Amino acid sequence: MSNVRKIKVRVLMFLLLILLPLSACDSPTGDNAKKLLSPGGFPEPPGKTSQVLDVEVYIDASTSMMGYIKSEQTTDYFNILRVMENAIKTGWNDTSVEFFKFGTKIQKLEGRGFQKAVYPEFYRGPLSVETKIEKIINKKIYEHEHLLMVIMTDLYQKDNDVSLLVGLLKDNCLERGLTVGIAGVRSYFSGKIYDVGLSNQSFVFQSQLGKEETYRPFYLVTIGEYSNVQQFFENLNKFSNAVKEDNVVLFSPHLAAPLVTFAEGHRGKETRNVNEVTGITKDDQRIKQFRILDDDNPVKVSYSVPYSRARYAPQLDATSFVPDVTILEYKKGSQGVPVDTTGNLSTQASLKKGVLSLQLEVAPEILDEHAKYKAHIVIQPEESAYRLPSFVEAWDLGFTKAIPVDNDKQLMAIGPKTQNLKFFMESLFISNYRVNKPKLFESYIYFKH
Repeated sequence: MSNVRKIKVRVLMFLLLILLPLSACDSPTGDNAKKLLSPGGFPEPPGKTSQVLDVEVYIDASTSMMGYIKSEQTTDYFNILRVMENAIKTGWNDTSVEFFKFGTKIQKLEGRGFQKAVYPEFYRGPLSVETKIEKIINKKIYEHEHLLMVIMTDLYQKDNDVSLLVGLLKDNCLERGLTVGIAGVRSYFSGKIYDVGLSNQSFVFQSQLGKEETYRPFYLVTIGEYSNVQQFFENLNKFSNAVKEDNVVLFSPHLAAPLVTFAEGHRGKETRNVNEVTGITKDDQRIKQFRILDDDNPVKVSYSVPYSRARYAPQLDATSFVPDVTILEYKKGSQGVPVDTTGNLSTQASLKKGVLSLQLEVAPEILDEHAKYKAHIVIQPEESAYRLPSFVEAWDLGFTKAIPVDNDKQLMAIGPKTQNLKFFMESLFISNYRVNKPKLFESYIYFKH
């Protein structure tokens, strides 16, 4: 064989080695095709509680907190302080706990110094003049792995304080993947309440023993990984009946436990023009796969799936939702091309008595008989869909120009309330929505002819 001929043969073999793999990629079959069509992945479920946990407890030592301490009777504030350490050490294998007091600055409490918080002297001195809760919400929160922070405070805040605090919780916690939990607890109170309203009024207030509606709230602001925050409140609930489940809310990406998919769903009678099949992609109980029966009629899919609200997750006020649906078309050699569904897709979803109902209808005009389709379906409740916990409305004082405190009746209407509570909680709800956009449902439907 001549040298020229040998060179031609080698070039031809070289080209074949290059082109054969390319042609195989252009025509995905079998497992390769299933992999190409596979779902884009589901959000990770909440992780387990940490094996090792470092806990920092910050006790508001400002003078306004002194009223929660009464030597002649045990208050719920006193009870929470008493059981706090046990609640923290239950549920984790290795736990270290440090206590601090804060006001104008932060001061570490050595040994079991936190036990002094049940005495009035704890709330006196230069540190107690002002509450600077924002000093706690710093970058240490997200730089320290497996850290849980618990802040005991009456959440005294002026308008500008609310904006500052919510901004710090958003930037240093929510945007860093951490959960913020708020628990409201009512406790007997006898003492002075300071700087109420724009006129900074102060007055003495005393609860009526045994009448919870006259008790003054304090709050546990808890920050950490989702499962650790949830576990902390569950533990605290076991040790003290003062922490009521309806008065706890977690700000996180998690609404449902678990995230709602088609797993355990039931097909509705409105389903038309499809048969359920397998093999379009890798089988997964969280998704649905269908063969289209008639090319000339719309595809209708109807399903009902159980919804279980995650413990302490925000309540939803809305009962109807508009699913967000993206459809990709896969033809021979295609990596998935977005389909323009304008005017050819209708969806609706509703939530009633723990059941989420979903309906989807696709017009035949956009379904090519030679293609396969993947519909990605997500339901994210709108910002307006959330309901504030009932305690927020009941305990909110607002921020008014003047507070009438001329008689006992007026005092009883004001003393058991928290200034700017609603503004604070609404702002936190909005921040969590915009950062995490919590999902109610996410899954995939596959179609082929």
